[in-house]
Amino acid sequence: MLKQSNGLIVFKAFGDDDGEDQEPGAQPNITETPEFQAALEAKIAEVLASETTGLKNKNAEILAEKRKVQEQLNAILAQAEDKADQEALKAGKLDVQSLIDKRVNAANQTWQERLQAEQSEKEELRKAVEAEKGRLKQFQIKQLVGSEFLKNEFAQPTALDDVLNLAGSNWELSETGELVSRDQAGNVRMGKSGKALTPKEWIEDLAGSRPHYFKQLPGSGGKQGSGGAGKSVSRSEWQQLIAMASPKEQQELFSKRANGEITVA
Repeated sequence: MLKQSNGLIVFKAFGDDDGEDQEPGAQPNITETPEFQAALEAKIAEVLASETTGLKNKNAEILAEKRKVQEQLNAILAQAEDKADQEALKAGKLDVQSLIDKRVNAANQTWQERLQAEQSEKEELRKAVEAEKGRLKQFQIKQLVGSEFLKNEFAQPTALDDVLNLAGSNWELSETGELVSRDQAGNVRMGKSGKALTPKEWIEDLAGSRPHYFKQLPGSGGKQGSGGAGKSVSRSEWQQLIAMASPKEQQELFSKRANGEITVA
């Protein structure tokens, strides 16, 4: 395309801007081309994206640190006993070590109170167990002595309760489960054989000290044999004779008592 300007002929490609204000022979500014503008915008976007990502990451770190500090502060505030401690902590006036000592002392006091409560509860349980053991031993003592009492042919069944009450204060159960009778000094009572007193011997002795615990013996009180030559023995002596006799001797004793040769006073 030819264009004449001021007597000069200028060649211009088809489609080029043919603005009237451009000086003949002038070249277009490269920074104003669409290509340059597009490249510039892309670079700016890239730099902005990089800077923005860094700022976002830094902001996230700052927020995380802030949350951490806030959580720590909340934890300390939660441990404060009253509003005054909280206000002092917020204002930076409270000695943290003093607060820690205060908290530790309070926790220690609480722990001591709980420990004392548990120890008291254990002591109550121990006493309850010991009391139950005592009741069980008394039951076993009364059962064993009562059984021995009822074996006595002269025992008065109505006296059983009195005998059991008496047994509770005269007998104890050893760790091996054996009945042991002790005197007021704590010494083991001995029987006539030189060995520890047995429940059977103790019951026979009751015939002399508490005759009303036993039935009235047949022939007791004075039936004499012919000529008045009958032998008189006490109830306890009679029971001892029976206890020491063989089955044959026991039959002879019962026969003598029946015909009056032996009377039980």
